[in-house]
Amino acid sequence: GLNFASMNLDNLFDELSTTKSYGGEATEIIFAGGSKFAVYKQKKVTYEQSVLKYKKTILTAFADLENALFGLETAKMNQENSKANYLSAKRVFEITKQKYLKGTVIYSQFLESESNMYSALAVSFNADKQLIGARVQLHSALGGNIF
Repeated sequence: GLNFASMNLDNLFDELSTTKSYGGEATEIIFAGGSKFAVYKQKKVTYEQSVLKYKKTILTAFADLENALFGLETAKMNQENSKANYLSAKRVFEITKQKYLKGTVIYSQFLESESNMYSALAVSFNADKQLIGARVQLHSALGGNIF
């Protein structure tokens, strides 16, 4: 402690103010440590939120990619089926046309087979359009720009 007997009065107040100053600094460090810890915790929470947001973004990207791949596969199958249906309807139309020209079928059967062929062709065009859309979706899911 302080030896009051050996000090003069002017030094006493200087030393007490110094001691008080050191004590004040110690309590300030303790209280500042609390606020520094709070800042640390806040930054840690912000970092953890950023990591979770990043993980969510990655999972969303993979889900978009999986959906695009599935859509592309489905569109390819639809296109193949609709093309096969069109080729079949075209073959039926050609046979019906030959029979009509020979006089073995009536005109309404000829028109019906022609109508079926064109309907199958329209479905095939729509399947082609869906395939193009699926490719664009896949390109976009892989990070490409559409426009």
